[in-house]
Amino acid sequence: LQGSLQTLVLRGGGPAAPAPWTVPLHGRELSGDALARQLDHWEHAGICEPAHAAALRDCLAHPEWFDLSDQHLVLLGAGSEAGPLGWLARWRANLVGIDLARPATWKRIAATVLAGNGTLTAPVAPGLPLDVAHAGADLLGDTPEIAAWLAGLGGPLAVASLAYLDGERHLRVSLAMDAISATLCTADARTQLAYMATPTDVFAVPEAVATAVMQRYAQRGLVKKLAQFGARLGSGGRGFVPHIEALIDAGDFGRWGLVDALVVEQGPNYALAKRLQQWRALVARAEGHRVAFNVAPSTTTASVVSNPLLAAGFRGASRFGVETFEPATTNALMAAMWVHQLRTAPRDFAHPLKLLVHTANHGGLWRLPYRPRSVLPMAALLGFVKRG
Repeated sequence: LQGSLQTLVLRGGGPAAPAPWTVPLHGRELSGDALARQLDHWEHAGICEPAHAAALRDCLAHPEWFDLSDQHLVLLGAGSEAGPLGWLARWRANLVGIDLARPATWKRIAATVLAGNGTLTAPVAPGLPLDVAHAGADLLGDTPEIAAWLAGLGGPLAVASLAYLDGERHLRVSLAMDAISATLCTADARTQLAYMATPTDVFAVPEAVATAVMQRYAQRGLVKKLAQFGARLGSGGRGFVPHIEALIDAGDFGRWGLVDALVVEQGPNYALAKRLQQWRALVARAEGHRVAFNVAPSTTTASVVSNPLLAAGFRGASRFGVETFEPATTNALMAAMWVHQLRTAPRDFAHPLKLLVHTANHGGLWRLPYRPRSVLPMAALLGFVKRG
């Protein structure tokens, strides 16, 4: 881009009061006691960690938190299918949206904002008409310009990295978002960062989680043990592998286990892109920035279900106690988690890695007694049968 980005501001014309927080689930809109019971179920079933459910119960108890008129929130990848735009636009937030300059994308973003009660500030390339049809900037091609434009808006800003692209472009756009986030952190010590992390990665989990996983494996019934032993032999040792086999002694930091939920089919670019987010989160927090790092459950977004094996694996996952979520459900949960972290004081963790797992909603993936990819073929087979 030649010259500075222009600034377009959209203002919502919907009801003035913040929309009540509800969670869509299987055709129902959960709120109040019904939502509290669902949170209890997810926690007790091991779908999410206790701190995730506790944070959302806090949100239920504090509806006033959802008036975000005092917050300035940057969405890098504003049109993301699993992103929080739809909720934030109805919670009076001051939003800044970055997405590709595609008229269809911005028509959808603008419709969401105009129906709500917040505002959205968007970049427009220099020399173009200042309207929705020309809004947008390319995170990959316009990285320095976007960073400078955001820094010029004034702070403090809370920056969420949400953009997704297929293949190696996902790694590149993640690097671009990281460069923008780092620039804004350097420019203003009050900058906050936010991430929706994947559960399909490797994480160090506290002893309580690791012990529960090992106990589930040890307590399998005799018939199940024999059947899985045969399946493991038939797969050359690749099937039904124990998820966590030992604890790691970290001295004064306690004992930990390693959850290995990497899914090879998602590819190395995806894995590295998501690992970059972990590294930036840890570095930024060590430098004094507030970081909202929330592991979101596996979600049936278009990019995920376009992979036939993953789509089938998701359909069969429930047979192993793993729950996959629809985008609308994930959106509602993760938007509220961000609100919780905007409204509460930062937690002190004995070890920095606790930041990455404390409030996780992993859909039960981390508490599987088996390494997830060692049962993915079986889950996929069940999923193909289920579809048929």
